[in-house]
Amino acid sequence: IYFSFMVEIFDIIDEQDNVIGKASREEVHKKGLLHRVVDIFIFNSQGELLLQKRSEKKDTNPGLWTFSAGGHVESGQAYLETAYKELEEELGIKTELKEIGTFISKDPNHSNQMIKMFAGVHEGPFNFDKGEVDAIEFVKTGKLKREIRLFTRKCTPGFQEGFKTFCEMKGI
Repeated sequence: IYFSFMVEIFDIIDEQDNVIGKASREEVHKKGLLHRVVDIFIFNSQGELLLQKRSEKKDTNPGLWTFSAGGHVESGQAYLETAYKELEEELGIKTELKEIGTFISKDPNHSNQMIKMFAGVHEGPFNFDKGEVDAIEFVKTGKLKREIRLFTRKCTPGFQEGFKTFCEMKGI
């Protein structure tokens, strides 16, 4: 029996987003190398943000709420290309996306990431991957800020950092 395991290769970048090397996902995370990630905010027409609850089976942050969609940018791919791919894979949708900001996340538990955030509007329906996602839910941003502050909604550290950055940029 022949098994083929695809190894994800990421570009290693400097703080100006210039490619300075390549490494496997495992090596990038183990060594804390700066690499590219996209995070996507999907809103409905009422301005509510779609959150996804990560599957309890995930190896990182199981059962925690996070961005509408997101993922790593593989070597040679563009941020926007990856964002559209992740939207289709995770939510089963297509919608126009606009870049809304970039920041560097230095998470000692998960490595260093250059994160480009994108936003779009979609009402659903959504066809999410039930192996990756346990639930999705639209939430008002003000309510979400309170839930995070009061620890009544458990969110990934990356989402908390990204949502805080988003709120600061938008004056929410």
